[in-house]
Amino acid sequence: MNQLITNYQFNVSAKTITLTDLAEVKLERIRYIKNLSTNTFIYLLTNNNTITTIAGNVITFTGSTTGMNDTDKLAIQYDDGIQVSSESSNSSISTAIGSRSDASATSDSGTFSIVALLKRLLGKLPTLVSGRLPVDVQSLTVSVDNASIEISNDVGNPIPMSAASLPLPTGAATSVNQNTANTSELLHI
Repeated sequence: MNQLITNYQFNVSAKTITLTDLAEVKLERIRYIKNLSTNTFIYLLTNNNTITTIAGNVITFTGSTTGMNDTDKLAIQYDDGIQVSSESSNSSISTAIGSRSDASATSDSGTFSIVALLKRLLGKLPTLVSGRLPVDVQSLTVSVDNASIEISNDVGNPIPMSAASLPLPTGAATSVNQNTANTSELLHI
């Protein structure tokens, strides 16, 4: 399987790259080596005449190193020879997803399939009433009596539902506070 090598030592003056995580490097497994800092390829699989020797995990290469530094960032793609079977990958995915026959998970944590977790979550939902999810609002009471509705808060006090039942501020203008004794001063149109 192709992997990106991130642990290496780059020596520009010696023209070597040491792959520190590998004991032995094989030329046929190197896909490319690119200097990301200068945006130049040091080695490409299609142009494999730039590597002169490989000793253990040390790669010696030819070519120009003009403008390169030991601290440059390299991208090294190497085939480690490990093949991943697609059947085993598919099997792992199927196991993680689960099947219809999986039992419901018994806790919110642990090892179980996604199907088992969904069964647990669905089991926690209340039974639908007329196709709807019931909602319990413990601090609200609604009663309907002869087309009048009274809604109370959690301490039993009615909540006003019409403008007539709303409390008015002190000194507010109302019909009771209107003085209509001297109607002759009213303007007629």
